[in-house]
Amino acid sequence: MIVLFKLANLLAKCSCPKWNRCGILRRLCRYSMWGLTAIDYMLLSPSSILRIAKRTSYFRHRNTYPRIYHCIANWPEDDGALVVDPSNFVIKHSTSYCAWKIRELTGKWPKNAVNPKDESHAIEIANRERPHDAKYWLEFLQAQDCCLGITDLLRLGHHYIGINPNYGEYGLVVWLESLTTDATEVTISTYEHHRYTCKNVSLVDFTWVEIHSKAISD
Repeated sequence: MIVLFKLANLLAKCSCPKWNRCGILRRLCRYSMWGLTAIDYMLLSPSSILRIAKRTSYFRHRNTYPRIYHCIANWPEDDGALVVDPSNFVIKHSTSYCAWKIRELTGKWPKNAVNPKDESHAIEIANRERPHDAKYWLEFLQAQDCCLGITDLLRLGHHYIGINPNYGEYGLVVWLESLTTDATEVTISTYEHHRYTCKNVSLVDFTWVEIHSKAISD
């Protein structure tokens, strides 16, 4: 297993322009890293029995983010050293974590581009310095087939992503884990400072978007 992680880390490093100037080789390394991550996840979850078990109370608040993404790329981030997932979000950030939760739920990584509302919106999108930040996730989710829209009513057995565009400099997206006995709080999971966290947050601090368990286009 250590060998697998070391290989994935090498491929991740070679997918970055800081260490690899050849675009074709970077792309090849990136897809190979994604492939290793998928293989590792399948080996970790070899049967539907385990996947069902993860929905029980024992597994409800466990980190299901791929182990490889969690363990690799522990170098300082800069523009030339960013490692991304298949949705093009930087790994170990809240955006990548929530994209993974969608992949885990629907079987597909969210990839649909945002459709500009008008010409001025298209120009604004084109001029964004960091277009993949969490603060832009409302319109990103609205472009995905699995999105059922904004809701103020969170129901048991349904799936939601919360968006707080004003959290820090880049915003924050979170995955709803469970409702609490306090009507003003919910339990969420996300990634902050490159680490998994599960905690209670104020319900009103986030805009909640319901995610369908299967892509509508399927």
